[in-house]
Amino acid sequence: MLTKEYIFPAKILRENREDYLFFDIETTGLKKDTTILYLIGCGYYENENFHIFQWFNDDGTSEEKILCEFKRFLTKKSWTLLSFNGESFDIPYLKRHYELNELAEPFYEMDSVDLYKLLRPFKELLGLPGGKQKNWEEYLGLYREDQYDGGKLISVYREYLKTHDEKLLHLLLLHNMEDIHGMESLFPLLSFLDILNGNFICEEKGWEETSEGSPGILFFQCRLPSALPVHFQAFFSDSEIEVSDKKMFIRIPVFLGELKHYYEDYENYFYLPEEDWAIHKSVGCFVEKSHRKKATAKTCYIKKEGVFLPLPPLKVFGNIDFSFEDIRDNFVLYRENCRDKISYILIEELFLKEPEEINHFLLCHIHYILSECLKKQREAAKNKR
Repeated sequence: MLTKEYIFPAKILRENREDYLFFDIETTGLKKDTTILYLIGCGYYENENFHIFQWFNDDGTSEEKILCEFKRFLTKKSWTLLSFNGESFDIPYLKRHYELNELAEPFYEMDSVDLYKLLRPFKELLGLPGGKQKNWEEYLGLYREDQYDGGKLISVYREYLKTHDEKLLHLLLLHNMEDIHGMESLFPLLSFLDILNGNFICEEKGWEETSEGSPGILFFQCRLPSALPVHFQAFFSDSEIEVSDKKMFIRIPVFLGELKHYYEDYENYFYLPEEDWAIHKSVGCFVEKSHRKKATAKTCYIKKEGVFLPLPPLKVFGNIDFSFEDIRDNFVLYRENCRDKISYILIEELFLKEPEEINHFLLCHIHYILSECLKKQREAAKNKR
């Protein structure tokens, strides 16, 4: 077994960066039971530096040794594992090879973040040509010395086992090192996860004028815990998300006019045609029968004039383990018609809520805007075929 260590100045200033362990493996193929593990690399922050450490199976028989050394390293602290496609390949592969070597696997109850899973939906939104790690690195303006992929390096490793050529060793270690160092560059893209999970603070609200006759746009300025390294925008209808550095703007069009609040238990209401609203039977029983009707789902409402914000249907964007608490119970909802999917809330009611509830409202819009953008792009791509 050979080991190799690299030390680079830390590039990324992100909260809790010392809690993450970046890792990547190299194998002689994808099939877990008929291939061998020849390299494990990991990266971590310490003393303002980014350290990369590698365990290399230099003789083709040291798999058990590097598994044991990696397991020993994992016990140093409570890491959150960070990988690129690690949850689909690296971790299942390692679990199987710990089992084949009759070793207990070390991943039990360890937290894990898979950059590939997180970034995959954004790849379509941003129009990247592919979803590989190198595609994301090039999107950030980074280009490697390494020109190989894992598949091409299998024959290089086999040749190295025969010759122990130092040039071949350099190629094998370089690819894995640049995978891990590249992950550090992609690390700030975790700000996308902050956005999707509502990990931001709304610092300011304001009004933006639009064209004459339009009621305008309400914007929310939010602060992310860490900077996003790219400028990002997403539009749907007149709604917009814009992110630059640590600032995120969410712009939502307002509705100025009259809307209706519909009661669900319409069988307990009368509809008054002359007033054009519904009242509960406990009160409506005092109204003359000629001036009242049994309410239906379409007529069981009261009307309200005001300035409203849309509350879209709940959607979850991306492959994240996240579920919304339905915030509809926290607001009086208004619609233009009883079958409309889009509901509205009064602006003044929103502004009276606690910051957590305002964040939840914004989170609904973020997921809805991104989901609809992605749907629109997929439909456009389908129509081009």
